[in-house]
Amino acid sequence: MEQLKVMHIAETLQRDGTGIVLKQLCKLTDTMEIAIVVLTGQVDQEFISEFPEEIQIRSFDLVLERDYSFRKYLQLWWNRNKQQEKYSEIIQYIDEAQPDLVHFHTHPRELHLGYLLSQHKLLYTDHSLRLFKKQYPILNMTGIVWVFRQLYKPFHIVAVSPAVFAYHLEFHLANVEREHRLIQNGIDCDTFRPNFTPHEFLSFVYVGRMVQTKNHALLLRAWSMLTNVSQARLILYGDGPEEDHLKKIVSENQLKNVEFRGVTNMLNERLRECQVGVFPSSVEGLPLAILEMMASGLPVISSDIPALRAIIKDGETGLLFENNNEEELASKIQFIIDNPAEVIPMGKNARQFVLKNHSLKDVLSGYRKAYNQLAGL
Repeated sequence: MEQLKVMHIAETLQRDGTGIVLKQLCKLTDTMEIAIVVLTGQVDQEFISEFPEEIQIRSFDLVLERDYSFRKYLQLWWNRNKQQEKYSEIIQYIDEAQPDLVHFHTHPRELHLGYLLSQHKLLYTDHSLRLFKKQYPILNMTGIVWVFRQLYKPFHIVAVSPAVFAYHLEFHLANVEREHRLIQNGIDCDTFRPNFTPHEFLSFVYVGRMVQTKNHALLLRAWSMLTNVSQARLILYGDGPEEDHLKKIVSENQLKNVEFRGVTNMLNERLRECQVGVFPSSVEGLPLAILEMMASGLPVISSDIPALRAIIKDGETGLLFENNNEEELASKIQFIIDNPAEVIPMGKNARQFVLKNHSLKDVLSGYRKAYNQLAGL
């Protein structure tokens, strides 16, 4: 029996949430042939060196549109049939490979490529929420929801969290003639292990790409409100377009005990050196970083948004604060600094929650089943 052929489509291949999910899915090579198409030339060579040698990775040099305005979405949709030449090399590569399934991990804007690959079985994993009520004026909102429905239409859909699944239902994005599944993100809890050593000096850590929606600036403003940080420090892992601006905030406000550590390929070890996670992001699907913190035995102080509320149980696995409320975030951090004995009990609960609900084994089992069913095996 021939192996199932799955081809993944990503915008970039870097050490971020999508990249790590792709690396996880490459563990399925025992029963299937896997290839990855990267639409842009943004490939982290050090990161892909960690992928199995048999994985075929092909990158192209597309320049993707980053304007997510209503007008641009409409232009994209109405001009979709004119995109053939732009994507011709990619389409030819995919057609010649003859995969049983093409699995997208892109922003919804790139889903118009699905119409040029309509002869293939298409799957889309939606990693985040993109639409919100009152996000645009009513007429614009109606229009952009309609465009999203058209973009999603050719695809079977996987949601990475109940919040993303509910979002699909709220805006009627999933095509009723296609499969709509929930396969929650998960991690390898043997790689991310706890270090339950009591500490009077607390290291708070945030792992995330430095973009506006991750709310690093709000975290720094909250840090500036603390009455005493002599027994605490804030460690930031990640990079991104906001990094220089964030360093400027730290410098201009003379914030103490804030460290920028960049991107690390040893995050599991670095998290063992920390005691408390912080996750102030304003929009999420189900971030791997927060699961990695929890598996490492860290309670997490998190924004109270649907995707995070489902895993951070206030007072049990961490603390919740009102989304975008820097004063409340500061009070939660201060509470932990003043009550360090609360850290380890909540951290143990956090790890147990991930072990029970977000194991990598369940993720791989879910995708293996989905692939085989969609391919008709």
